[in-house]
Amino acid sequence: MLKRAILFLRRKKVKSLILLIVLSIIAIFVSISAEIKKTSDLSAKEIREAVGAKFRIQVDKSKSDNFQDNGNGLEYIGIPLDDKILNTILKDERIKNFNAAITNETFLYRSVGTHIELDKMNNKYDDDKIMRYLTTYEGNSNLDMNEYFTKNIFSLIKGEFIESGDKNVAVISSRLAEINGLDVGDTFVLADKDNKLKIKVVIKGIFDTKESQINAGMLAPGGLYQNRVFVDVQSAKELSQRETFNWIDCFIRDPADLNTILDKIEKDKIVDSNYFSVVTNDSEYKKLVNPLNALIKLMNNFLVVTILAGTIILSLILAFWIRERIHETGIYLSLGISKYTIISQYLLEVLIVSGVSSFIAIFFATVFNNTIIKKILYSYKTIDEYKDMDIYGNIMNEVGISFHSILGVIGIEVLIVIISIIIASIPILIMKPKKLLNTME
Repeated sequence: MLKRAILFLRRKKVKSLILLIVLSIIAIFVSISAEIKKTSDLSAKEIREAVGAKFRIQVDKSKSDNFQDNGNGLEYIGIPLDDKILNTILKDERIKNFNAAITNETFLYRSVGTHIELDKMNNKYDDDKIMRYLTTYEGNSNLDMNEYFTKNIFSLIKGEFIESGDKNVAVISSRLAEINGLDVGDTFVLADKDNKLKIKVVIKGIFDTKESQINAGMLAPGGLYQNRVFVDVQSAKELSQRETFNWIDCFIRDPADLNTILDKIEKDKIVDSNYFSVVTNDSEYKKLVNPLNALIKLMNNFLVVTILAGTIILSLILAFWIRERIHETGIYLSLGISKYTIISQYLLEVLIVSGVSSFIAIFFATVFNNTIIKKILYSYKTIDEYKDMDIYGNIMNEVGISFHSILGVIGIEVLIVIISIIIASIPILIMKPKKLLNTME
């Protein structure tokens, strides 16, 4: 059978060449669309891991029964959002990082009785000894996960971020450091509003404000970005005399897992909705990945269309050629060779050409793919939302026709060939040998 197939291909050089061209074009389109789809999938994965998604658990301020007036304002008296809840949530390995925060107001002192001077944008509070020196502190377990820094409102310009496990450390603004002659390694004191509790901290880092604050000129000093002080969570707990976090931000490895994780938290009753609310944020991920999802969908459709079009075209060509070989088919039948053996020979002839076309397609697809994929990735690299991500560098390390890609191209082409041969051979399969011989005559 193999010998007869090879002899036919050598004898019918023009037909074999046409078949080779058709199969090569089909294989090239299959290879290009499959490779672009693979690259888009990898890019989407890179974006998911780079951007991630998060959910925030926070005290629900709409539940008025959970608050009472302590004389200085409303105080939360409900179930604490504490380390117990945090540690339970962090048992899920799909959560890659977190930031638990406590925020309150404080006075800052350089030494006993000497206030740290706050920056000001107006003179309305110069004579108010409380508002002139009262500012906001925020305890963070992992400061680099704080929204001010992840959204590039603030940028660390010196020193290090506060990390989980730190104690008695602080990060202040460059403006506050400039006014008071402070630097990394210097110390100052935070005091509560009653000046009863005092905590001494070491400056671990200094940040700069990158975004202008809305209505800054109307705010009291304590509301200004540059007067905000970040401390470690333990210091914040000691200064506020409470274990309750204001919120906990949890960052997920893969945004696709967000809803599953939240369903598990609700099912296991980790967070009580009578006291806390859960706010999700995967909008940035969706915004970035939507163009890639559109490209993936396009390539899926293109691949399907390529397979269908290739099957139809090849079926028509083979049907025409098999019809031309009706005399040859009749001779094989008269010699006692079965229809299935004859069709198997036709299949083998096309598969031999298909094997050659696959390697030709892989060669051309490698050149085209590298050019096309580089342009696609570079187009994403120039988009503002992607410019800080090394999608281009990371993905290009994995771009190329892999062994699995080669097998995939060959497999799809073999499938197209088999289906086309079956369709083209239907007249032979359904026609009885006697009638086929009569047709030959």
